[in-house]
Amino acid sequence: MKKYPLIVLLFLVILAVFWSFWSLMPRKTADASLTAYGFSLDNALNHVQQLSQKPHAVGFPTHKEVREYIISQLEGFGLETSIQEGYTTGDWANYSKAINIIARIKGSGNGKSLLLLSHYDSNPHSSMGASDAGSGVATILEGVRA
Repeated sequence: MKKYPLIVLLFLVILAVFWSFWSLMPRKTADASLTAYGFSLDNALNHVQQLSQKPHAVGFPTHKEVREYIISQLEGFGLETSIQEGYTTGDWANYSKAINIIARIKGSGNGKSLLLLSHYDSNPHSSMGASDAGSGVATILEGVRA
């Protein structure tokens, strides 16, 4: 008879531990509940998927594809884009051509400006670029759209 209460107590402790962790897990809200002018996590994740299909370090052919994707998205939102080209040296004295994408939303007054920026290349050896820095680019693209 004494084993039965011990098993029940063990079960209740396991249930309490499970519930405490489960209740802290973030919940995904339905994207359909957002308005057409709200930030969409699904749209941002779609951008990350598009940006991180292949490694796209500076000098890779895929780097140009990613740049063209970003420009097409920005122009699709009605922004005028321009390109800024320059040269830079890296940590290992490698000389590379950097191409920045510039898009501007004109303000309506003389107030302060806000600058949003991120790099859009990936690490040539270890990354497809989802977190470095596809997520940053996707956040900017979806923020501009919203």
